[in-house]
Amino acid sequence: MKVVITDAIVRAAVVGPEVLKLHDLVAFSKQKNRHFLLFESVESLDLIVNTYSENIRPIYRELLEQSVRGALTFPSGRTTIKVDVVENSDWSLPIPTVTLDDSLKVLNEKLAILLENSTHDWHFLLGIMSPMDRKLIKDYVALGWAEPMHGGGDTLGKLLDDRIDVPWASFRTFVLFDSDRLHPNEFHVDWTTARHNRRPASCHAYEWEKKTKQHIPLRYWMLQRRYIESYMPKNELKIGKEKKATDDAVDAFFAMSQAERWYYNMKEGFAKDAKRDDSERSQDLYNNVLEAQRVILNDGFGNTLARHYLTSIEKSFDWDPEARAEADLALPRLLQLL
Repeated sequence: MKVVITDAIVRAAVVGPEVLKLHDLVAFSKQKNRHFLLFESVESLDLIVNTYSENIRPIYRELLEQSVRGALTFPSGRTTIKVDVVENSDWSLPIPTVTLDDSLKVLNEKLAILLENSTHDWHFLLGIMSPMDRKLIKDYVALGWAEPMHGGGDTLGKLLDDRIDVPWASFRTFVLFDSDRLHPNEFHVDWTTARHNRRPASCHAYEWEKKTKQHIPLRYWMLQRRYIESYMPKNELKIGKEKKATDDAVDAFFAMSQAERWYYNMKEGFAKDAKRDDSERSQDLYNNVLEAQRVILNDGFGNTLARHYLTSIEKSFDWDPEARAEADLALPRLLQLL
């Protein structure tokens, strides 16, 4: 993350006890590649360096100059805060302007990556990244600067609420969640079913997206497909150790249209969806599926299908073009937080 330190905060801090907090801020430059400090002027950098004892000034000058050089090499979209002389932090700005106290809270807060399953979703996320980005984020996790957090069931919503309530924690939060849609148009504002004049309560994703769009609009990825299993490449369905269906089932699945595949119940098939209280949510999506296909796909590919993503970081999965394009739009939202 980038941290812009204004001349005003430097001048105010170096002449009083706040200089200790300024030193705490400078200390982040020791953690190579975690946060990058920028100054409005060379004079401010000099003022800070001169607050240290003479024998260690060269060390801190080199650290700060390296930090500035690092910040200048990062893309302009990298998440940034500005530390200034303000009474209260303003988190609503494109570049939040924060107090010295709040800047330390932000920089000490590890990046939380909220997931519905911190094993399978995490490996899906890593697997669809480029090798370079995967190494970067794994390094951050290993150093304790980022953490995949498990939010199974309703837990993800509670974790999200708790972090949104704390500005500096909200600022250091990224969320990945399934869309849970049974039909491609289900999240349209005028979408209804014959039995429901409102969206079924079982679709958590609809509420989560409204919340993330309002509070952390550039820090989430709601999958466009039903869930992570919907992205399993064809050849991985055929060879995956966890698959519970025949090659005929794989072929029948890929004989369906794109929309039919994306919202099909990969784990438990047509049989399970037919038993849902809200089964009409799929509307007429599968009207053109042949009866022979329905029979083959009746039981899905098994509840353990997502385990196959654990192999996705050992080899390059052959993701379909639409999955790759979706990831290319969503992953920068996560990577810019590092």
